[in-house]
Amino acid sequence: MKICCISDTHTHHEKLTNDIPECDLLIHAGDITYTGRPEKLEAFLSWFNDRPARHKIFIAGNHDWIFHKNPILARDILQEYPGIIYLQDNMVDVEGLKVWGAPWTPRFLDWAFNLDESQLEMAWEQIPYNADIVITHGPMWKVGDFVPRDRVNVGCKFLRHALLKNVRPKLHICGHIHEGFGAYPIDNGAITSINASSLNGVYEYTNKPIIINL
Repeated sequence: MKICCISDTHTHHEKLTNDIPECDLLIHAGDITYTGRPEKLEAFLSWFNDRPARHKIFIAGNHDWIFHKNPILARDILQEYPGIIYLQDNMVDVEGLKVWGAPWTPRFLDWAFNLDESQLEMAWEQIPYNADIVITHGPMWKVGDFVPRDRVNVGCKFLRHALLKNVRPKLHICGHIHEGFGAYPIDNGAITSINASSLNGVYEYTNKPIIINL
């Protein structure tokens, strides 16, 4: 299956239009907006719906407030796009691949979908052990999570434990830390973690979609 991974487009999604190839599955790992305004969600969904992929899946990120504060409105808007799948602590089967997604990230200031450590541990315990692909907005600890400006790793240790010790999916897709963009093979490639952040640290589109065959 040809999978195209993007994330953190922050309303700049149209800049990616010519870089998204025909594929089996297009995945967006959250932060489709800046502040989650309904019209920005609609603009993204209209664009996402038109991309040349048989299946389209996305999750929310810490900027996508509409899914946090007004999930009913968000779901109403989503109903206009039956070909798009939104995941939030749930799983879907895509041509035999089990794909699970969730938006949670370690607490930072007061953004959407932030959780404290004890809550994060519980959130990641929900990931089914048979998941082939796991989509989270934030990265796991020390994999695509380094912030050069502050010289710190900001990924989630509980997510790392869940993915590497318990679930062991074939593919993990995230974003959130724009500077962590890239594909990271783990355990000689048994697991691949992809930080698919499309924008760089100053919100410019510099990072092309990452394509992987699974």
